Amino acid sequence: MPNTSLPPHNFVIAIVVRHGHTGLNDPAHPRLRAWENAPLEDEGRAQIQLTANKLKIYSPKIVYSSDLARDSQSGMMIAEILGNIPYEMDFGLRTADMGTLTGMKEEDVMDRVRRWYERPSEPAPSGDSFNGWARRYWGFMEPKLELARDVAAFRPSVFVTHGRNLAYLDSIYRGVPQDEAVMPYPGGYGTIRSNPEGIDDWKIYGETEPILADI
Repeated sequence: MPNTSLPPHNFVIAIVVRHGHTGLNDPAHPRLRAWENAPLEDEGRAQIQLTANKLKIYSPKIVYSSDLARDSQSGMMIAEILGNIPYEMDFGLRTADMGTLTGMKEEDVMDRVRRWYERPSEPAPSGDSFNGWARRYWGFMEPKLELARDVAAFRPSVFVTHGRNLAYLDSIYRGVPQDEAVMPYPGGYGTIRSNPEGIDDWKIYGETEPILADI
């Protein structure tokens, strides 16, 4: 939504961070992660420390993350490095529940995951449908974005979540199919910037990878 009331340095209303590297992000042993609750590894903590220091230029006001360990550890680190700013966890920022596909080798489930995107009302076995997950995720994000847009004390807000969630935003803002969206590598981030001349702008900083290359 357009908003002409924000000064230029406050146009960024949200920063969306992908959690840091975990053992399940190891390309040598690629498995579908979903709700697997892996903690950060040393590499992931270093990534988040670097990212948090980059975010200081935005003067974030609050950090939200999902309740999964890799997100909550990343979120708490960011909040601490940014001066112990407020931090909250919420289920709504979780990635999709892929049910019985979770933990399986990516090569064995790739076709099924692609179908999950192509048939958004069809759930993963014992898991979420794309539409169900997207409603939950956007249902959390949308009011927080509007709060940050309208209230300076929440601008910008930081959201720590998963690659799939960032790819969803990439699809929405760039207008590309969900299975063609991209996301930053672990520890990377994107910004949502209020645009007085039209819809909000979305930008990912750093290298990206396609959503189907990392599920």
